[in-house]
Amino acid sequence: MTYPRTLSTADKEQFDKSCLRLVRSKMARNNIKARLKKHNTNLQRSYGGHGFADTRDFLNEGEIYDVLVEVHDWHTRYYIGDNYYNSVCFEKIKSKPNIEQFVDELSFDLLVILGKALGLPFDHTQWLDDEFPDREGELRVALVERLEEAGGGL
Repeated sequence: MTYPRTLSTADKEQFDKSCLRLVRSKMARNNIKARLKKHNTNLQRSYGGHGFADTRDFLNEGEIYDVLVEVHDWHTRYYIGDNYYNSVCFEKIKSKPNIEQFVDELSFDLLVILGKALGLPFDHTQWLDDEFPDREGELRVALVERLEEAGGGL
């Protein structure tokens, strides 16, 4: 990274740490499903001066919500709609892997490797250019079916 000449070594290190924290924070955001296991207490709402929303005003105990997770060094925020809540009041819901999404996101090289490893009968080296998109689509569908037969496991 290029810094202005006026920055001291300590300032450069502090800047690098701040950037790293920001990147980690953004990378840690993801969507999950979570069940509200208990309403938050006054202490949990005011933890660290963060002003977490009161779950009693917006949420019902036992219900499952789509949550956007933001992880920080000392706490984790769960965003539901426009409000954020202390994560200790929730339990994550384990979801089945989305096999179709997984296969759709595979590069062609990984698609070929995984297809061959699972014994799918194809030879991509014989495909003509005008056949390529259709044949690749067929291979993706076949791979999804094979993975679903295996219960998502290899």
